This record gives sequence, structure tokens and C-alpha cells, in this order.
Amino acid sequence: MAPKNDVRKYTDHMIYSSSDRKKYAAMISVMDRGIGKIVTELKEMGFYNNTLIVFSSDNGGKLDGIPSNYPLRGGKGDFYEGGIRGVCFVHSPLLSKTGYVNRYLHHITDWFPTFEYLSKNKIYSQQNTGQYKSDYNIDGKNIWKSISYNMKVRDDVLINMVVKHKATHDVQYVELIKTTSEKLEVCQ
Repeated sequence: MAPKNDVRKYTDHMIYSSSDRKKYAAMISVMDRGIGKIVTELKEMGFYNNTLIVFSSDNGGKLDGIPSNYPLRGGKGDFYEGGIRGVCFVHSPLLSKTGYVNRYLHHITDWFPTFEYLSKNKIYSQQNTGQYKSDYNIDGKNIWKSISYNMKVRDDVLINMVVKHKATHDVQYVELIKTTSEKLEVCQ
């Protein structure tokens, strides 16, 4: 819930919006001020220069009247881009390139190996390939090169996996729905 004073700020200039939309705008405003306080504290404590700030959604917004996925079709739970694409904000003095829109494929599962890589940045081991290898058997990819240098690190992203069973509970087939930057495909 947003404080009433913050909701009132949006009453005048959001005259055609619902009260839920105004509350949502107020909540974002309150969150923004809170993030500003955290950043100020990080700077005062000397941690800011070694910090990565990430805000990420894991899917498009649910189409219940408040969010908008425009111009994308669909919403949360759909396989249309409005359901599978999300927004993300990344900020850090550690980034080599800033002020751009990254259009490469990323998945929410990519954050763990990326954070793991950054936490071991000075001590991680390289294989002969020069690729970073996680300590864990995970599906995500380290996307640091993509977000820091705007480089492609993924060719596809798994969207959904449906396992079909026979009556004996043996797996009959697995249907994978994945996307590339050009198309959505179903693999069996």
C-alpha cells in the first residue's frame, strides 16, 4: 500500500487513470526514493564502486488492468512476447558500457551465475577455453559480458517445458518451447 500523500501527488496529472493505477504510481515513487537512500548509504559507506544494482521482472505483466505490456501482445502466463519478455534495469560503476538498451536474450536464471562470477571476479578459475565455470550444476549463463559490454552470450532461451506421461508414468516425450531472437519454436 502506498502512503496517501504519495497517491495524492498523482491525482492531478493522472486524471484519466484508475485509482489502482495512481496507487501503483505512488508505490513506484516510494520505492524510487527508498532506492535513492540505499545508493546514498552505499556511497557513504564506500561500497558503491563495487556494487551491482539490478531490478528485473521474470515475465510480462499480468493483464488485470494495471500493467501494460504495450506494444507487445499478451501478458503473464502467455507465450506471446508480452508474457515472456520482461524489463530489467542494471546500474553499476563496474559496467564498461552504460546508457544503452541491451537487446540480447537473457533469462531470470542467468542472474545467479552472473552474481557468482562477480563475487569471485579476482579468484575464479579459467578452463582452457577461457570460459567461466560455475561451482554449481545450473541452467543459467553468466551474462556479465552481455550487460557490461553489450555482447551476445545466448543463442536461445527455454520458455516452457511440458512433460507428457504414459499411463505407466514413463516419460512419453518432452515438449520444449524455446525462443531465439528471431522465432518461437516447439521441439519434441
